[in-house]
Amino acid sequence: MNLLFFIISEGFAGIRRSKFSAILTILSLLITLTLLNIYFLISQNILQRVGELKGQIAVEAFIEEGLSEEDIAALRTKILNKVAIDSVVYLSKENALLRFADLFGDDYDHIVEENPLPASFQIKIKIDETELKITDAIEAIEKLDGIDEVVFHKKLITAINYFASSLRRNIHSIGFGLIVFCFGLLWINITITMNSKARLIETMLLVGAKHALIRWPFYVQSMVEGVIAGVGSIIILYFIQINFNIKSILHSDTPYLLPILIIFISLSFSFVTCFITIRRRI
Repeated sequence: MNLLFFIISEGFAGIRRSKFSAILTILSLLITLTLLNIYFLISQNILQRVGELKGQIAVEAFIEEGLSEEDIAALRTKILNKVAIDSVVYLSKENALLRFADLFGDDYDHIVEENPLPASFQIKIKIDETELKITDAIEAIEKLDGIDEVVFHKKLITAINYFASSLRRNIHSIGFGLIVFCFGLLWINITITMNSKARLIETMLLVGAKHALIRWPFYVQSMVEGVIAGVGSIIILYFIQINFNIKSILHSDTPYLLPILIIFISLSFSFVTCFITIRRRI
């Protein structure tokens, strides 16, 4: 019990004794976490908007003439069961004509004597499906009996998927770069701290102190600094969300997960960096 109290008290005392080093460590973590949070937050919001745009792209499947209501209902069920299909809405000939009138005005009856428009299915695709699955589903719909033609904006889907894939790659690259940058700062800072305490460490080793007794105060100090940086990053993140009206990465029904996740990442990153650095020296 006394040993545990000594380790914890020495960990906090290390922050008081080396204020500059502790502040530098906290700022390094705080800046990196904040940049990561902001970047991921904005990127996820962009990806969400891209997904919503993808979901708004309608696939129109025109129905052959002469099908009964039962045939149309069965055909709709077959389409809805296809992979990558989110919803299927039936548009009758009459409703198609009304939509045409809304687009081109009420003078349409002077242009055409009878309704030339076919009935169709308005199909929405799932926003999280790949382009290959979407294309396969459209090709399968085209082959169904009772479907005359399918209108599908494949190039637009390709462009959206390419943009989303490029953005994800950039997220991973920038995130990895920030992590390496933060690791470098922490490693330099811990090395400087240990160099300043080289005589104390050497003295403790000479009097027979165990390596764990020397290491653990550093570990405790790193965890405390990680928690402080994590809390600071959360405050900055919520300030940005409130003032710039940016949606959270996580769902609104689990708002507590994001703060816990940020603090855990900050604490773990600080501890692991300290662990690796100190194990190489002691």
